[in-house]
Amino acid sequence: MNKGQNLFIGTILVFTFSALTGCGNTTSPAAPTTNNSVTAENTAQTNATAPAQNSTSLPSSTNATGNKPGTINSNTAMTPNQLANFTQKHGAPPPFVSKNVMRQAPSKPVRVSNPKSASIFGSDFISINRVKYPSNSFDVVDRWSGSIQGKSFQLEIDKKIDGSKFIVGVMSDNTTSAMVLDKQPWITNFTGSYVVFASPNPAQGNPMYAINLMTGDILKNSSLVRQMSGISGMGGYPSEISGLPKAYSNFPNGQGY
Repeated sequence: MNKGQNLFIGTILVFTFSALTGCGNTTSPAAPTTNNSVTAENTAQTNATAPAQNSTSLPSSTNATGNKPGTINSNTAMTPNQLANFTQKHGAPPPFVSKNVMRQAPSKPVRVSNPKSASIFGSDFISINRVKYPSNSFDVVDRWSGSIQGKSFQLEIDKKIDGSKFIVGVMSDNTTSAMVLDKQPWITNFTGSYVVFASPNPAQGNPMYAINLMTGDILKNSSLVRQMSGISGMGGYPSEISGLPKAYSNFPNGQGY
């Protein structure tokens, strides 16, 4: 083989080697491009799910704070101070804890001593703080019944025949508690597990009371109870009882008992 042939063959080998090397350079960038596209897709999926997780956590936090009357949980166990603080913060008391409550007032007054009255008190005497009031001297003028967490209660308002005294009594699971007023009670609202009322009306300066319908405990702290009622006493007061699913007038048969 002469020198010219060797030169020709070497040139062909060099060209072939360069071509093969060039083909390797054109295919190598494809791998990073594929990896980058997968990473971007995963990032997009992560970013898309992040707002959804945040949006589901917000309602839980909002419901826990109870930013509207009636959105709080477990208001059965709320103390009078907690009910008052809730009212001050949100501008209205939380509603009554149970929807199972109704008014069963007689169409006309019935003597407590009359079995048809279905009074929570005895047919002979109404005993309050060791003082006995004759049952035949009082009429049943208002009555409520219901239950809280399966525990039944009855709320009764009695009026002395001559109008000089009123009795507000509660029976909860056969335990009775009551208080005597010289002026008519005026129910303003039901909140938590309490019924709230004033005497003789919620005007500023008049005493207010609350009775726990689960325990029968009577609260006589007027300033605290007034906060539980949500009524300032300035500029009048509503003619309906608040806190219940159904609207009721303050009195069953007119403007007073």
